[in-house]
Amino acid sequence: MLLKLLEVQDDFKKIILLTLNSTQKQYIESLLYNDERFTSIIDLISDSKVFLRNLENIQGDEADLVLVSVAYDKNAKLGSTYVARPEGKHALNVAISRACEKMIVFKSINSWEVLSKTPNDSIRVLRE
Repeated sequence: MLLKLLEVQDDFKKIILLTLNSTQKQYIESLLYNDERFTSIIDLISDSKVFLRNLENIQGDEADLVLVSVAYDKNAKLGSTYVARPEGKHALNVAISRACEKMIVFKSINSWEVLSKTPNDSIRVLRE
């Protein structure tokens, strides 16, 4: 996702890096500050060209490009995540409407691997 951002940064006026949970967001932050390949992204964030958001705080933001990280292990307990809560499907709907021009999704899990012991509409929306 960060490599793609570096590739397309000049093609869009405003870009949001969107993660589905705060753990993913913290991981990306650690990459930005600890991997020299990505230090230029810190300047883009300081210049308000790039914003790092998670599902819980995306509402009200929009950008020309939204890069979405759907990074879950197939053994992840999705039932305990924000996206699996009853309001999770609404947050996903808000998230996908944040892109004015383009959205690119980076995923580590296939839709058929999204399982939950307590399936609900939010899990169904994530899967679809």
